[in-house]
Amino acid sequence: MSDGTEFSDRLPDDFYLELGKILTTCGYMDILFDGFIALCSFDETIEEVLKKHYRWTLGQKRQKIVSLITDLKNTKLGDLYFSNLDLKNIQDFIDRRNDIVHSYYGLADGKVFRLKSNSVEEELTVMDLRRFREKIELARFDLIGLHSLALGYREIFTEKMVDFVRSKSRVCPNPQAWNGIYKGIAKFSSETQSMPKPLILAAWAKTTDGEKQSRLIEQIMFAGEYCGLGKLDAELRALPDNDWLYSS
Repeated sequence: MSDGTEFSDRLPDDFYLELGKILTTCGYMDILFDGFIALCSFDETIEEVLKKHYRWTLGQKRQKIVSLITDLKNTKLGDLYFSNLDLKNIQDFIDRRNDIVHSYYGLADGKVFRLKSNSVEEELTVMDLRRFREKIELARFDLIGLHSLALGYREIFTEKMVDFVRSKSRVCPNPQAWNGIYKGIAKFSSETQSMPKPLILAAWAKTTDGEKQSRLIEQIMFAGEYCGLGKLDAELRALPDNDWLYSS
């Protein structure tokens, strides 16, 4: 319709209603995106991840999710949890969502048209919007599943770290190595949450092997809930045997 047709910006009430439902659902989807990304960002505080991602576009978040899934699939646990995951519904939703949300609409001859740069992109009916909302629901179920999988993955990842520490009579890293690891992880802590300190210096001589191991596990659980989980796992597994204290 490039014949100079004039469009009214007063759309039918049922069209406004459907657009409102779509925008509400998209807002909920944004929260699910943020939650999944935060759960999978092992080396940042969840608070900081959420703050940072609120500045991202939905397209950037989707790209981040695809990257995270790719990374997670390359791990043993990730292969178990994410190998059959299909992101097509989410990708289709993103592409269509941007078209619907970032467009102008005009009414002409009793029909509603999606406009972009003063040109007609397509005619849209209320039924079109309802069908799109159904597709959003499919993508939403995928995202809810992603969120649950990410939470479960994080919990299992933490449990595997604890199992590693308890294996082969390990107690904790020796003082110098433990302090170095702690300093590297503690910088990820937020102002309101601080990682438990290692039992070194005077505390080393005053505590039992069981107390030292319990403190290390406390640190792992803290990292699992707040920050630095991936880095802590890598640091502990990279320690040579002579940097560990073993129970006799």
